[in-house]
Amino acid sequence: MKKIIKNLFIIAFVGFLTLTLSCTVLLSAEDFKSDARTIRKSEEYKSSNKLERINLLAKSIESTLNKKIFLKDNYIDIYGLFQKVLQKKVVHEGDTSLTVIKEKNGLLTASYPVGNITNYTKKLNSLADFSKENDIYFLYIKVPWRNTDDSLPFYIKDNCQDTSDRLVASFNDNVNVLDLEELLPKEKEKLFFKTDHHWNTETAFASYQHIIKDLDSKLDLNLTDKYLNDYDFKTYKNIFLGTYGKRTGKYYGGWDDFTYITPKFETNLQVINYRNVGKVEDVRKGSFADTLTYPEFLDKDLDRDLSVYYTYGKGTKAEVNITNLMPYNNKKLLILKDSYADIVYPFLSLNFKQTKVVDVRRYRAIHLFRYINKYQPDAIIFLQSPLDLYTEDLINFQEK
Repeated sequence: MKKIIKNLFIIAFVGFLTLTLSCTVLLSAEDFKSDARTIRKSEEYKSSNKLERINLLAKSIESTLNKKIFLKDNYIDIYGLFQKVLQKKVVHEGDTSLTVIKEKNGLLTASYPVGNITNYTKKLNSLADFSKENDIYFLYIKVPWRNTDDSLPFYIKDNCQDTSDRLVASFNDNVNVLDLEELLPKEKEKLFFKTDHHWNTETAFASYQHIIKDLDSKLDLNLTDKYLNDYDFKTYKNIFLGTYGKRTGKYYGGWDDFTYITPKFETNLQVINYRNVGKVEDVRKGSFADTLTYPEFLDKDLDRDLSVYYTYGKGTKAEVNITNLMPYNNKKLLILKDSYADIVYPFLSLNFKQTKVVDVRRYRAIHLFRYINKYQPDAIIFLQSPLDLYTEDLINFQEK
């Protein structure tokens, strides 16, 4: 009986695939023609041989199909359901970097090769040395990674955690390391969204608590229990489909819950967001919820090009400048980060008079040491996902 059901499902899936592709071709005919004309006019096409020209046109067709595919979300959902029915633990993509793996604990994930840490070591050691010379406390946050050797299928090897471990081992004595792997629960399914590469909001908040306690011990912030524990937690059930979930559809890995965390106590902030260098996106004034969160993204029916994760930070920005109008000290903080910090930095900003948040991936070739000299922070935090060790965008800063 199971075999009959599986065969019927395969027939239905092939039928749906044929329908979507046929409709896509019919509805996008003019787009195909327009793109082909553009390609033929390009210098690359004119200077290519016959085989290379065919390849350029084929890539153009593939790109148009990916953008214009009829009922795209429905197709991905049904394709993921098809993989689930077949009990597939690996959902392959043409681009192997997009392949999704289902772990034994239910988390969706990906695997990564051995990373080269040479430039990271050099840049972060240099930044730590500069901080030490200027009496600034420098703290590297070692973030846990979702994969373990025993959670993956036996034939898959992931080197992301090893790359992160090797980087920390390469630091000089001026790099202070807060190892969250040692402080957070060991069960990875408690730390991360099932369908997304980010840690969940509860883990991000617990990380904030560990970070601010470390900073308080070094900077004498006068931290009180209110800023550690006096928060509201509201959980939205089955609302979030993360990065891996969007590649495999809502049936393959299911939906994630999302917990919205805000202070119970009074807050008053001014937040200036810079989408790109020097370009102000908006200025917000008011409470924590009104300035640092975007509840409009707490929507299960959100367009899949957007993300519930944007509830904190509204996506990647070059710089966020936060002034606390009700500070309990006069300290200043600089955070260098990727998107893993988007849920963490709003809470950290409550404990400083001023907090600046810089994403070097957007703030390219920033003269970081000059920036630091001008701002004069009391502490610098470097917080990134192990994933970003596979690019050097976060260390693409000028030292002098």
